[in-house]
Amino acid sequence: MNRLDDRLSYLHASYTDSRMTQDSTFNPCKNLNDVFQSVSIEDVDGETLKVYLRVRPNLPQETSKDEDVQIDILDDHSIILTAPASSNTFKNSTHGITKLSQKFTFSHIYGPSTTQKDLFDTATLSLVRDFLGGQNCLLFTYGATNSGKTYTVQGTPTNQGILPRTLDVVFNTIGEHHYQKNDLKPQYFCSVIRLDEKDIQKEEERKERIFKIGSELSTTYSQSTLSLSKLSTSDDSLNYSHQLTEISAFSNKSSEISKVFPGVESLYHDNTSLDIGDAENIIYAVFVSFAEIYNEYVYDLLEKMPTSKKNKRNPLMLGEDRNGSIYIKGLQEVRVCSAEEAWKVLDIGRQNLHFATTRLNHNSSRSHCIFTIKVIKLAKADSPHVARVSMLSVCDLAGTERAGKTRSNQDRLKEASNINTSLLVLSRCIEALRRNQMQKGTKKREIPVPYRDSKLTRLFQSFFLGHGKAAMIVNISKTPLLFDETLQVLKFSAIAKQVAISQAKEEHTNVKISNRKSHFTSFVRQSLNSTGRLSVPWMKRPSDITFGASSDILEKSV
Repeated sequence: MNRLDDRLSYLHASYTDSRMTQDSTFNPCKNLNDVFQSVSIEDVDGETLKVYLRVRPNLPQETSKDEDVQIDILDDHSIILTAPASSNTFKNSTHGITKLSQKFTFSHIYGPSTTQKDLFDTATLSLVRDFLGGQNCLLFTYGATNSGKTYTVQGTPTNQGILPRTLDVVFNTIGEHHYQKNDLKPQYFCSVIRLDEKDIQKEEERKERIFKIGSELSTTYSQSTLSLSKLSTSDDSLNYSHQLTEISAFSNKSSEISKVFPGVESLYHDNTSLDIGDAENIIYAVFVSFAEIYNEYVYDLLEKMPTSKKNKRNPLMLGEDRNGSIYIKGLQEVRVCSAEEAWKVLDIGRQNLHFATTRLNHNSSRSHCIFTIKVIKLAKADSPHVARVSMLSVCDLAGTERAGKTRSNQDRLKEASNINTSLLVLSRCIEALRRNQMQKGTKKREIPVPYRDSKLTRLFQSFFLGHGKAAMIVNISKTPLLFDETLQVLKFSAIAKQVAISQAKEEHTNVKISNRKSHFTSFVRQSLNSTGRLSVPWMKRPSDITFGASSDILEKSV
C-alpha cells in the first residue's frame, strides 16, 4: 500500500510539474504584473538588450485642464509613472490590486524636448557603426497607437527620423568607394551571388520598373500634395506636436500619408560621417528592401499595388538558410548608389503601406513595416571572389490598441487582432528568453521560445539568438486615454531590458561569391549521398543555390 501511495504521489508531482511547464511554455505572459515584479537587475549576466524610451509631447487636441498622466523623469535612466483618475490602473489601486505610481528604468530616456538629431546620435549611430563594420543589426520601435513611433522612424521632410538619417550616414561614410559593376547581388539571409549579363539586364530593368511605380504614384497624388510651407523648418523639438497635428489633420485617407514627404531634393540631410577603420581599401555595394507584415501575411512594398479588388497581392513565404537564419523569399532588393535613390525606394514603399483612420490616429499603421539595408563589402579588385555581407533592419511596429478606444469597424478589428496577436507573441518570446536566462545553471528544463507563432518573431529570431545586435525604442504619450496601454508597454519593456543576448560566433565573416553558371554542377556533386544516388532536398531549382566554404545554402520553407 505504501508503494502505491508513493507511486501516486510521484505521479501527482509529475503532473503538477508538467502543468507548470505547460503554462510557462504556452502562456508565459498571462500575468504581466507578476512577471514585472520579479524583474531584478541582479538577475542579469552579460550584455542586455538596449531599450530606449521616448516621451511624446502632448498634441494641442490632447491638452486637458482636468487631468494628465504624470511622468516624472528622475534622470537619464529612470522614470516614475502615476496613473490618472480615469484609468483602470487608478481604480485597481484603490482596491490594492496595483500600485498608483510605478518606477521603470531604461538604457536612456528621451523627454518631450528631445530632438530627432539627439535621438539619432545617442541611440542609433553606434548601431550604424556596427552595421558598417560588418555586424547584422536590428532596430525596432514599440508602443501604443499614436505614440510617435512612425515619427521617430521616418520623421518629416525638415526633421528627419532615424531611418533617413541612417541612409545619409551610410552614404556619407562610403563616399566615393562604390563598387562600380552591377554583377553582385545579396541572396537569402547574408549570402552573395555573381550575376551574368542576362541577370544584370534583368536587375536594371527591375530597378527602372520600381522607380516608374514611384513616379506614377507621385503623379496620382500630385494634385493634393502638402506644401512644405506648412511644416516648420526649425529643429526645435517643440514643433514636433505641431507637425504631427498637421500630418494627422491633413491625411484622412491611407494613400495620402506620402504627401508629407515631397521630392527628395527638399529633404533635410544629415552630414554625419563615421570612421570605420580601413575604409580606403574597401569598396561597397548597397541594397535596400521594404516589406510589411499585414494580417500575418508578408508583402513586398516595392510591388505595384493591384488596381482592382479582384487582383490581390501575392504574399511572400519565409525561408531558412543552412545556418538557421530566416529571410523573406522573393523579396526584391534594389541596388542604390546614393541616399536620394534610397529615399525614393523608401517613399515608394511608404505609399503602399496599409494605413487607416481610427479615433486615436488619423494615420494608424495597420501593419509592421521592415526596411532593410544590406551592404556588400569587397576588397578593391577588378574581380573580387570574397565578400562580407551585413544588414541593418529598421522595423516600425504597428501600435497596440483596444477596439473600444479606437472605435474600429470590422476590417480594423481584424487588423487590430492580428497586430495584437503578433505583439503578444513577441512578448511571450521575450518572457521565455528571460525565464530561460533565470533558470540557466539549474536542473529546470528550458522553456521553448515560440518564435514560430508569428511571422514577426520568426524574422527577429536570429537576432534574439545572438546572430547580430538588436535595440528597441519604446514610444509613449502622456494622454490619459492610453494610460493603461502605456503601462503595459512599459512593463513589457522592463522585462525586455533584462534579457541578456549573448553574441554567437560570427558565421558570415566572409562569404564566397558564387557563380550561377557553376550552380548545377556543384549542386549535383554535393547532393550525391553515400550510395551514389542523387538527393534533392526541398529544392525549387538549382539556380537558386549558393555554394561556397561558408555560404552553402539549402533553401526550405518555414
